[in-house]
Amino acid sequence: TLGTVPKPLVEIAPAGPAHALAIDGDAATFLVELATAGHVTPVHALGSRAASMAATGELLVALDREGGVELVDPLAKQHWLLAAAVGATFASPQLSPDGKRVLATTATGLVVWTLDLPVGAEATAKWLDVITNAERRSDGELIWR
Repeated sequence: TLGTVPKPLVEIAPAGPAHALAIDGDAATFLVELATAGHVTPVHALGSRAASMAATGELLVALDREGGVELVDPLAKQHWLLAAAVGATFASPQLSPDGKRVLATTATGLVVWTLDLPVGAEATAKWLDVITNAERRSDGELIWR
């Protein structure tokens, strides 16, 4: 056993080369380190278990607690809202295997978003330089210039 979580697991998936993502019955997510037993870290509580993951395991899409569409990066332990449930009820969120497109249904149709996210630490740093004044220090702390 690599680790334990408080509630029974309902889904597991690879999350990058060194981790697995586990989801329990309450839609809480946990990052499990594959090389070392006992290293289980809570990531984020999803709004529902209706979730989809990119083939690399490095990005997850799910409904949030208000019914909006949110993205979760389990390795960075970050999440952000892609679309709020204002004027629309979303269901069945899906992420393309390459993590570039998000699909969800509404009561009357299909919604598709195309993501333009950087891949890897170096690309992310360059992307952050373009869109914000955020900077990551050598100790990992995020600061603003």
